[in-house]
Amino acid sequence: MKNSKKMANYRCLKAEMKHKMAHFRENKKDMNLIVGAVLLIAVMVVVIIVVDAWAGKASQVSQIEYFTVSSYTFSNGNTITVVVENNGTVSSEIAEVWINDEMQTFTVDSTNGVISPKERIDVSIFYTYSNGTGYNFKMVSERGNTCLFNATAP
Repeated sequence: MKNSKKMANYRCLKAEMKHKMAHFRENKKDMNLIVGAVLLIAVMVVVIIVVDAWAGKASQVSQIEYFTVSSYTFSNGNTITVVVENNGTVSSEIAEVWINDEMQTFTVDSTNGVISPKERIDVSIFYTYSNGTGYNFKMVSERGNTCLFNATAP
């Protein structure tokens, strides 16, 4: 009798363990789904951040400030007029003009001094020059970009 009782308890325990293991396996499947979903969300967040950074960089690259000097004239012994052309994709504004490493006083031919893309502006520099002498020019924009050129007074 004791053996049959032990056997019945053993069978009951075995059935209960089977039930618990089955329940555990079901929960494990649920847990795998949750872990998988969390990993998928994490990967998507990383992808979104990378794409956003790339898109921001691409828009910065497409907005280029690039200005050049298309011509210059020396006149009256004290004025140099420089024609600055904006070849970039954003507006430019000349902030500083340097001749031979000295900042110079200048005016522009428009009221606001902004050069729209593909436009030109006259910059008048007040500088007493000597005929036959070479000068090093540096034009600096509001964004800090520079245009360097050399010119010799006639």
